Amino acid sequence: MNNFSVHKKRDVMEIGFGHLLSMKLTRTVTTMLPWLVDCFDHGSCMFLFGGKEFMIDEYDVYDVFGLPLNPSKDVVEISHTANERNPDFHIKLKWRNDFNVGPNENIKLGLIEERIKDLDMGGEEFKRMFVMHAFSSFFSPTANRTADLRIAKCLMDVDEIRTYNWSKYVLDRLCEAVRKYKNGDLDYFTGCVMLLQLVYFHRLKFRNKEVDCNLPLVQHWTDENVKDRVSSETKAVCFGCGCLDTTTYLVSKKLRFVDGQAVEYSKDLMDEVNYKGKKKSSEGHENDFDTGFSRGVPNVSSYQQSITFPLPLGTPSTEEILSRESGDVRALFLLMKRDLEVVTNFHIAALKEKVCAQLRAFPLCPLVSQIHTFFSDPKVFEMMDEIVNIVLSVKNMPGGLNEICIFLDGSSGAKNAEVKFLELAFKEDNASQVDELQNCWHEWLTVNNHGFNLDTLELIFIPIFSSNHYFLFVVNIPQKKIQFIDSLSYDKQEKCALCQLCECLADQVSMFFDGMGLVNAPYIIDYPMEFVTLNWKSSKQNVDCGLYVMMSMLLFHGSDEFSCDNLKKAPMRRVLRAKICTALVLSERNDVRSEILDKMKAMRPSRPQLQKEVEQRRKQELEDLKKNE
Repeated sequence: MNNFSVHKKRDVMEIGFGHLLSMKLTRTVTTMLPWLVDCFDHGSCMFLFGGKEFMIDEYDVYDVFGLPLNPSKDVVEISHTANERNPDFHIKLKWRNDFNVGPNENIKLGLIEERIKDLDMGGEEFKRMFVMHAFSSFFSPTANRTADLRIAKCLMDVDEIRTYNWSKYVLDRLCEAVRKYKNGDLDYFTGCVMLLQLVYFHRLKFRNKEVDCNLPLVQHWTDENVKDRVSSETKAVCFGCGCLDTTTYLVSKKLRFVDGQAVEYSKDLMDEVNYKGKKKSSEGHENDFDTGFSRGVPNVSSYQQSITFPLPLGTPSTEEILSRESGDVRALFLLMKRDLEVVTNFHIAALKEKVCAQLRAFPLCPLVSQIHTFFSDPKVFEMMDEIVNIVLSVKNMPGGLNEICIFLDGSSGAKNAEVKFLELAFKEDNASQVDELQNCWHEWLTVNNHGFNLDTLELIFIPIFSSNHYFLFVVNIPQKKIQFIDSLSYDKQEKCALCQLCECLADQVSMFFDGMGLVNAPYIIDYPMEFVTLNWKSSKQNVDCGLYVMMSMLLFHGSDEFSCDNLKKAPMRRVLRAKICTALVLSERNDVRSEILDKMKAMRPSRPQLQKEVEQRRKQELEDLKKNE
């Protein structure tokens, strides 16, 4: 639906399914779904768990998805009798002929999806295809991803689609699926289990937190916050720990319905503003039907001093606000707040269009303003705070920021940096192995640039820097576990903290690679953590922690034990540091490679003197250390 044209979105709203346009969920977190099905009684529609209970009815379906709800007109399915005696067989036959399949063959959903893409201008055929696909793939999914022609009879007259009780039909099909599943008649669940999940999320105040109850409820949930909610509940004693909200819901049951949709008790009915697509289209305000605030335009009268703004999908109506709030002052405040947000966001949408136009015009010099969506992500502020904390920490170190500046003209730390680099790079002559090491690090840099093959991906290395120390997490996809590598030894309490860090890390890795299309990505969050046995453990922290991590990424292949004799000896570690440093400097991906090599050539004549200075400084540091002890 994200790629629908304005015409398609308008058609979806005309048939009463417009609230689905605000849906952000793209996948199902399956962890708690078996528990949800077990708690739902298909006979009474009661949801029972831990001594708590509530009933789910068709108004819950409307609250969640906003599907048409008309108690006086149920959805009528096609007769289930044999084809030769079926009075509705001609309807199914017409659908099959439209897709060039045999009279007894199923229509694959892929064919309907292609047809929907081709119908860019919408129209009656698009409306039929949309409803057929929505039910066959989501609201009452079929086991083999084929069209469910049982609803075809209700799609013949597209003007009547919005008048059926689709909310009740979704609930009925869910009850039927639960019954068959519990009786062992189904291996594949064919009901809309997401309905159970979202109703449960809103009814149960987990950790006493209330969820936004503006309709439709599905608009408030994304893949990320559903996964966070499920992950949080799995850490409790069991699912269902919390207090029931017995006053807020059902929201839609307090409203009046016209043509299957909830409306206000005022002359500006919601269906006049949001659902009469043809009337608005004739007036030239087609952007009123786009979702949210984007591209919306107010209706400015040429002869009246007034401006009319249509309420975007998901914005609470006046009746919804008044039905939820008992206090007049609170209700008036929420009405004022809503109106301010609607009006303000229309103008912000125009500003965003200007910003996007500038970005397209000047791609090499992007202008990121404070109204850009980049700044609406809370993770951005977390990263900014982290960067600030790092800078403040470095400034408090001896030498401050200058100690981490390398080869910058005018920097007081430049000479020392050059000396340290030469000390590492030319302490030993190991040029024969530089090429091999350089190729390995080139591959590592390629992986970090997202240029890898997902089909052959086995190990994901994630180095972590904390408290002046490096350690390594390895996501082992073939063995379905997360491995921890560090030179230090940890006690039981420290291991517990590392396991908590591993859970957070697995969640982020799973989401990142799931977005890139890795098949096993959703299962990473369930991988257990394992501490790899090493033969180069150290009893105390040392400066080689970064070296340990780099060599682990270079040599580790996912086994339970990892041995590397070269890491046990300090002289060999100095050799390895020199190899890695040289390989990184000589890498073609090093943007300052030529600059560094030029400075190295210029310093070759004075190398013997520099080595003496290094040795003298080492001796002085050792003497100072002994004095301090």
